Amino acid sequence: MVTSEGGRRRRRWIVATGIVAAAVALFAVSDRADPLDYYRPVGDRIIVVGTITGAATWTRVSSVTETPSEVVVAVRSFRVPFVPASGVGIPIEFVITLGAPLGERTVIDASDGHAVPKTRCLSYRPLCP
Repeated sequence: MVTSEGGRRRRRWIVATGIVAAAVALFAVSDRADPLDYYRPVGDRIIVVGTITGAATWTRVSSVTETPSEVVVAVRSFRVPFVPASGVGIPIEFVITLGAPLGERTVIDASDGHAVPKTRCLSYRPLCP
C-alpha cells in the first residue's frame, strides 16, 4: 500500500491533536479547588492564606476577587495523576497583596463560599486562636 506524503502529514496532525486533547482533558480532571484552612492579616493590604496540599501537586492561588464587603480567594491544586502519593498533607501558605486595605471585610473561600477563619499564628496550629 502506497501512502502519499499528504496522508502521512494528515495522520500526524490527527495523532498530535488527539494527544493535546487527552492532555487538556487530564488537566481538567486533575485540577481541583482546595479549601482554605485559615487566613492571617500581615498588614493593611497583605494577608496570608493557608491550606493543605500533597506530594506531586501544583498548588496556587487561582483568583482573588475584592468587593467592598469581602475578599474571595480561590486556591487550586493540580494533582499529577499516576504518581504515588504518601497520603500525608503538607501545609502551605500563600501571601496575597490586596488592592485595598482589608479593614472589616470578610475573607471568603471560593471553594465553598464560607468565611475563612482568622488566626494570629505563624502557621496552622489547631489550638491557636
